[in-house]
Amino acid sequence: MSKKLHVVTLATKSYINLINDYFFTTLPKEVENMKLLYLNDMDDVRYSSATKFLEKRKLEMLCEEIRANLGNNIFFIDGDVVFARGATFQEEINELLEEYDLAFQFNDQWYNFGVFALSCNEGTLEYFEHMLNVEMEKAFVNDDIHDQHIMNALLGVYVEGTHDLVEKTFDNLKHTSLPIKYFANHFREHKYPIGVPEDVVFMHATNTYSMAEKLSLMLDFKFRYYDSKR
Repeated sequence: MSKKLHVVTLATKSYINLINDYFFTTLPKEVENMKLLYLNDMDDVRYSSATKFLEKRKLEMLCEEIRANLGNNIFFIDGDVVFARGATFQEEINELLEEYDLAFQFNDQWYNFGVFALSCNEGTLEYFEHMLNVEMEKAFVNDDIHDQHIMNALLGVYVEGTHDLVEKTFDNLKHTSLPIKYFANHFREHKYPIGVPEDVVFMHATNTYSMAEKLSLMLDFKFRYYDSKR
């Protein structure tokens, strides 16, 4: 019996229109199992505090999804994503997860925590539960540390002096990068629109400094790779 692939995204109040106008509008018809996790914005707290709260709640909700889908697969895709017309990915992602436990979008030097596929098994559940219950507290007491530092260090991927950040590494988990056609707007290499492959599946408008910049990238990609392909 083949595994089901559940697509999961996370929304905050500020992302609802963005998700409706771009993510859901372009989502491939092959996706049958789709779940939106909603988090209300924390408007009355400092940005850094709200961000860390959202990171922790994201992990809590992700652990809930893994427990509920043991034996199947999850593809977590941030809400600031636009799909190309005619794109398919379910079969490819399921095949990738036959060999690997985790497959992340890669962003220059490390894995991106905004787009990743995972096999829902005891190993990945332990990984995310450990990140949530043991390691995430470090992000709350140190403004220079965030969830991507922790997530990468737990897999032995070290950048920016994070070698001694975590208490353990999960050497038992097999992990890899998603193909470049699951495209991220990188800081340096593959900066949109440079380097977008012809067979692109979607564009993740990460590494943007304002909502206006993010929307500009998403609108441009939608025009080039979705609207113009009619």
